[in-house]
Amino acid sequence: MQLRRRILAFFPNALTVMNAMMGLLAVFFAYQDRIREASLFLIGAALFDKLDGAVARRLGLTEPLPGQEQRPRRVTVGGVLDDISDAVSFCIAPAWIYYFLISDIADPRLQELPATWVAGIYALAGILRLIYFTLDQHPIPGFFKGMPSPAAALLVVAPMIVLNQCVNEASGSVSFWGMVCFGMMIAAAVLMNLYPIRYLHAGRFMSRHPWLGRAALPLLISVFTPYYGYCFLFFMLLYALSPLVTWRIDPQDAAREKRIKPARAH
Repeated sequence: MQLRRRILAFFPNALTVMNAMMGLLAVFFAYQDRIREASLFLIGAALFDKLDGAVARRLGLTEPLPGQEQRPRRVTVGGVLDDISDAVSFCIAPAWIYYFLISDIADPRLQELPATWVAGIYALAGILRLIYFTLDQHPIPGFFKGMPSPAAALLVVAPMIVLNQCVNEASGSVSFWGMVCFGMMIAAAVLMNLYPIRYLHAGRFMSRHPWLGRAALPLLISVFTPYYGYCFLFFMLLYALSPLVTWRIDPQDAAREKRIKPARAH
């Protein structure tokens, strides 16, 4: 049984490695001042993060072996690998992207901001959140305690897309969006570590409600328009505020991967 689990663990672990690769590619493109492409790689990292968990659950790798049901939650190799990949893609990569972007802007008001410190604080806050998630012995099914790091990464990158666009267009709103990015980095760092706030597992919610994927179609279309950053930010702000509504959802219902099909009348 142990050998079978180790062989099957190759598949979710491979997806986890792809998660980290997406994060590294995001940093590379951000260094080339291509924030839009970097954001797409971070979305890819979030998708791989969703897939590795879904595959692990489908293969039964998240269930304890017979006789181990009463043991406390253990730190596993797969879990540590997943945390390392998440740290690269969703903690370190967004911090680097922010630093690259702000350091290249000549606006004196933005240069006065402690960009290096804020980037470091965000990365550290994300890593602390991952450590808490790994060691938490009482997780809530279907929910995250505090904002999950993938959502936080996408939340902070969204206004960076707009800022980068303003810089390329020599817009007069560069200072405004620079301040928005600065504040979003701090807000995301705080939200990741506000553990009493419960964030819904968006991946499982989308699996139960396919219509949500179709509702996100405007975001995919906007990639080819100047409004991509604004649409991206709008969707991420909706998720940031979602606990105001989703806290009423029963955890057992939130933990389901698939929707319950209504019984057919005979």
